[in-house]
Amino acid sequence: MAIYLTDERRARTLARGPDVIERQLRILRAHGEAAAQPQSVTFGFATNERRKAEQLASALVRLGHHAEAKPATPYLAPWSSRYLEHPTWVAAGRSAPLTMDEASLSQWVAAMHGLGETNDGEFSHWRWPAPDVLALNDDYCLTVDLFDGHLDLTMYRWTAATEGALVEHAVDCVSPGHGLGSLQVLARYAHQIRTLRSPSDEVSLADLPVLHALEAIYLPGAPPSHGDYGQLPNLKSFACLNAETLPAASLQHPGLRHLTLYRPRKLKSLNALASCGQLQSLVLRGAPLANLAGIDGFRQLQTLRLASSGSLSDVSALSTLEGLEILEIFKAPKLTSLQGVEGLKGLRWTFVHGAKASFDSFAALKHWPQLQSAELLLPATQVDWASLAAHRDVARLMLYAPPGFALPDEAWLRTALAAQGRHVRSVQLFPQGECPAIEVTFDSPYWRLPELPAGHGRTVVN
Repeated sequence: MAIYLTDERRARTLARGPDVIERQLRILRAHGEAAAQPQSVTFGFATNERRKAEQLASALVRLGHHAEAKPATPYLAPWSSRYLEHPTWVAAGRSAPLTMDEASLSQWVAAMHGLGETNDGEFSHWRWPAPDVLALNDDYCLTVDLFDGHLDLTMYRWTAATEGALVEHAVDCVSPGHGLGSLQVLARYAHQIRTLRSPSDEVSLADLPVLHALEAIYLPGAPPSHGDYGQLPNLKSFACLNAETLPAASLQHPGLRHLTLYRPRKLKSLNALASCGQLQSLVLRGAPLANLAGIDGFRQLQTLRLASSGSLSDVSALSTLEGLEILEIFKAPKLTSLQGVEGLKGLRWTFVHGAKASFDSFAALKHWPQLQSAELLLPATQVDWASLAAHRDVARLMLYAPPGFALPDEAWLRTALAAQGRHVRSVQLFPQGECPAIEVTFDSPYWRLPELPAGHGRTVVN
């Protein structure tokens, strides 16, 4: 049986360790006195043999922890080329009570990594099994995000109890409910409120400028009335998951960095966002854009995701975005040419699918010297495998071919790719899909990163 704890896994796991400790400490601080005493945490080790998992479980029990070896369940073994050999066995359980401070947790985590090293297992995860609801009553609900530790106060109505929770916990993320009436009641605490999330439709946003310290707004739908977003000097992020009635002109904000709009029916041209020259991330789903005219004004743009763009037929303006690193084009049936995409010299991640336009050959990869990961639909009936492997830095390629395309033999493909001097990590063939596909990964420092770079994942699009 192959070694499970490869250098890649070891480097990746160790690199994300400090962030996990800090996140758990934030959650502990949110729980206040409830977390002051020693606490047990849940944990897991992943490996590829029953014998190794049982050895890990026995060693953990000797240390005073509760642990058992068991087969890995599907959610512990996700399909991904990041895991060339999926964990088939795990040792999981609950620790003895631990002192919950940074120094003690760092020492315990280091010991767990060492235990995994000894038994060829990855110390894959641990967390304090805290409830996400800190308080729930008729006036408000106070929750803690178990992924990053931030507090969110959903206010059903404005009472002394609601006000007390806002002050006592120094909450910076609020979700105003229908009983709040007006945002004016929050004016006294505007200095601490940084995020407005999912306000009730019955709460008018006409008073939005009173929350002058807002940095992020997340709306499930366009509200009946809007405030002037331009009067929020610190606003950096805006997302609306149903922007059908949202006037594009209301988003004229020079400081905006991240913009996400689903079904922005009134956004006929990117010129309507001309004042948003500092945008770094733009996600549009269902926008009625025929082209990308005006995008040349977004010189800071690093991420662009265009999905369900039924009118989009021209993306040639992309050639002006020298700093674009992440590009997704999905479900754009009128797009017949990808002219302009080749000029994106800084591209690191790309996904192009569901468009009638496709790349003529894998040779297009040479236009992207910084490329790390790509998913591309290619109409080619013949493939130049030398061009595919000639890229010196690409770590992962997912390539879709037309229906009926005959995929090569895996052994032959590995030989052909390795002949170009690249070390092939994995090859997976998918001949049964509507579009036959090939996933190839090459050895690269990319795989040793603690997490996938921001944006290096598919956007879920229905």
